[in-house]
Amino acid sequence: MRGDGGGSGPARPAAGWGELGKRAEYSSFPSALGQGGGCRFARRAAAGGWNGGPDRLKSPLATPGMPDAPRNRPHVRARRWRVGGPACAGRDFPDSLLDLVPPRFLRRVRGRESFEHSLDGARVIVKRFHGGEPRDWWSERARGLALRSPARVEAENLLALRARGFAVPEPLGWAEDLAARVNPWRGSGRSLLVQRYVEHERTLADGGSDAAARALGSFVGRLHAAGWCHRDLYLEHFLVTRDGLVLIDLGRARRALALARRWIVKDLAALLMSCPTDVCRRRRLRVLAAWRREQPEARRLGLRGAALARFVAAIERKARRLREHAPKQAFDRASQRVLGPESRA
Repeated sequence: MRGDGGGSGPARPAAGWGELGKRAEYSSFPSALGQGGGCRFARRAAAGGWNGGPDRLKSPLATPGMPDAPRNRPHVRARRWRVGGPACAGRDFPDSLLDLVPPRFLRRVRGRESFEHSLDGARVIVKRFHGGEPRDWWSERARGLALRSPARVEAENLLALRARGFAVPEPLGWAEDLAARVNPWRGSGRSLLVQRYVEHERTLADGGSDAAARALGSFVGRLHAAGWCHRDLYLEHFLVTRDGLVLIDLGRARRALALARRWIVKDLAALLMSCPTDVCRRRRLRVLAAWRREQPEARRLGLRGAALARFVAAIERKARRLREHAPKQAFDRASQRVLGPESRA
């Protein structure tokens, strides 16, 4: 997806993300933004970490100390939504964005859509989700992580990566309803993410130089060295700005203490597969060389000689398989239509 929003510099999670699990009608919005909040979520957010660790928030379904919502309260819709971030300061959030019909969509396929919008004078990207990805949902359950909607997952990924100095979009707010967290299948529940728009010249899918290849390899190398894999790492997800590269679409990103080799291979194969056909193999290998320089010593030393040749061969085999696998849906911005595999043949 192109045109996503964000900032490039390191940043700590904003104070407004302190009480991530708060239901909107239980407090004034300034309180929901963490002004004066002293709860354990707020303290962890200020320290740049969630759940005693740097990257994950494992929260209960309700905020500690918060009673269940009375059944006879009139604001039924407000009670369904849990919100976080500065964008939720307006009392019409998220209702004003849920049913908005924009002039044009950046992407619109089953279960998700995104578009540009102006929010309080700021240019933003709005992502709306209906349900989520069942495989990711079950994976998080198996790992004992908290129930989270796709919008919240991406917002927390962005916060964690920005806190580590990665150039990714700046999340401004998210909202989720109960069904979006409990049921993973698309269409089962709604969630919403708002992030700041990134001013950019183009994406790497539009072409790049040898310097861009080295910058790309270094960026991905630092990402993997920090224990993160993107899982949708295509060139179109790198925006070229005046300050460098910005990585977008981090909804499927995952962090592990030790990344499995297959996840690293898939990320690098996705980059290789998305390269234009006129990009020579030497430039592609330059990306891999820059990636290798950023790896921990043990991984770097393990990729030499014959081992490095086998690693490159595994990446190229995976890239060929990815190239043969046509996505079920694609969105054509010019016609604003969803295309199936037969339409793109």
